[in-house]
Amino acid sequence: MMEFKKAKLDNLKAINELIFESRSVWNYPEDYARASLPLITIDEAFLNSQIAYEIHDSEFVGFLAFENHDDDIFLEHLWIKKSRLKQGIGNAAAKFIDETAVANGWKKLKVFPDPSAEGFYLKCGFKNTGEKFPSRVPGGPTFTLFEKVY
Repeated sequence: MMEFKKAKLDNLKAINELIFESRSVWNYPEDYARASLPLITIDEAFLNSQIAYEIHDSEFVGFLAFENHDDDIFLEHLWIKKSRLKQGIGNAAAKFIDETAVANGWKKLKVFPDPSAEGFYLKCGFKNTGEKFPSRVPGGPTFTLFEKVY
């Protein structure tokens, strides 16, 4: 049974380990992967100020979080344990994300997916806005803004 639980500070280390392991699936060049880690690392302040969930399915299998940037709500994180990819966890997370957006009265949800994950977001009903942004890390990929209207 898939469960989405409020992220706990006690699990901060496990959350970051899962994020780093999950990110490795995209095989970015080592220099970029290392330099980008601070941008995806979760800290206590983030967990205390944002809406964040752990995903459990008999074990800790994922993490997702929303962040408010100037009244725009972003899906800032969605990470699934590498060994549990392609097992329906992402689809369950997408359903939970939609339910959370509706429950919170969000009219729109935005995301900057890694280029390799764009297909997943399209399948989940997000639209490619065509707006492109360079990585904040030199040598990184270009990211495209996606959004979903509720």
